[in-house]
Amino acid sequence: MATNPKLVHARDLLKSVVAKHCGIGVVIAPDAPRHALGEEAPCGLNKILSTISFRSKSHNVFFDQGIFSSRSAGELSVRKVALAQPCHFHFEQDSKRILGIQIADLIAHMCAAMLLGQLGLVNKTVKAGDNSEYDPNLEVELVFELWATLRYRFFAAPPPPVDTWKSQEDYQIDVESRGLQVAGHCEQKLKDAATLRFGSMYLGCIH
Repeated sequence: MATNPKLVHARDLLKSVVAKHCGIGVVIAPDAPRHALGEEAPCGLNKILSTISFRSKSHNVFFDQGIFSSRSAGELSVRKVALAQPCHFHFEQDSKRILGIQIADLIAHMCAAMLLGQLGLVNKTVKAGDNSEYDPNLEVELVFELWATLRYRFFAAPPPPVDTWKSQEDYQIDVESRGLQVAGHCEQKLKDAATLRFGSMYLGCIH
């Protein structure tokens, strides 16, 4: 997108939607078997519903195409989980029609890059840019830029009381207990990286 100003602008608009209107939960699953993510996703959803208060007590849940092998497979997977709140499920949805899935795709792409960075597989840098409160031409790690964009939006426990902080570094929220679901059959290296990257979020000053 970097060479196409219209696409850059569109991406920035999507990011503004994330910053203003979205909560983020992350589900980590191995790439095999093929539909492992579909088996784990209802568990991640239930963790959020069990620990986060929403204005609505029932929810519409949309799954992108390919998360499950079929609609019937999706229905079977969600029936295995005793969900904390009523949900109406929509499987095999087309992101051209359900625009919220495009937001989820963007978030998933950003989180995936953050996880790859934690695993040492991504080391790309980008310019800080305007409105970053840094020198616009400063080179920063891509994973830092992504983390800085998303860090306030994860489903998490409330921050600790200020009088318990020993330093600014204690201004962290617990994501692991509410907004992070890691499949038990992931490799240990992946589990550790996911927990380090997403298990807690520092909310203090980064400038």
